[in-house]
Amino acid sequence: MLGQHWFADRIWTFDYLNEKLILWNKTPSIIEKESKHRVKLAFKSNIFGKRTLSFPRIKIEVDGEEIDVLFDTGATTFLTKKALEELNDKRAATRATSFITNVMFEKWRKNNPKWRIIEKAESTTGEAMIEVPKLKIAEYEVGPVWFTRRANTNFHEYMSKFMDKKIEGAIGGNALHHFIITVDYPKALAVFEKVKNKRRKK
Repeated sequence: MLGQHWFADRIWTFDYLNEKLILWNKTPSIIEKESKHRVKLAFKSNIFGKRTLSFPRIKIEVDGEEIDVLFDTGATTFLTKKALEELNDKRAATRATSFITNVMFEKWRKNNPKWRIIEKAESTTGEAMIEVPKLKIAEYEVGPVWFTRRANTNFHEYMSKFMDKKIEGAIGGNALHHFIITVDYPKALAVFEKVKNKRRKK
């Protein structure tokens, strides 16, 4: 797993559609162009405004509410046999996921009783998963996306101390795989592209 120090101070394209990770040695034109799919990221800084850590915060919208989360391309879960049987998608037990705090998980459960939930879905923690039919990120709607539950302290206390503000979870590859995402860490910008089955033109 490559961490935040690896990605910091560089420009990357996470090309999920063509299964590539690209490191740029100059700023690509996609970053310079105004677009509703170009979004600001946020990073932890000191009192002088100097960035101290490179964990990106990004906003998503679920059920009409904006939520601050970690941009987490490495978010992973390990599913139980029961969860695999319920999903019946013929995929591996180890897979990309997204995470959400218990308080938000229970809010979604209460407000959306028809959303699918798999109890004791994760083999390593016994945590449940909830299926969000659709979410919005960078002005795109995608879904469904499964979120694995985490204790509030995991994100409100532990992970939030590495961020510029409190977060409610993490958005991972099971949502991001719909996109080609170019992330300019120095400029704190991300551009999302939804190009079906082909690379965009440079």
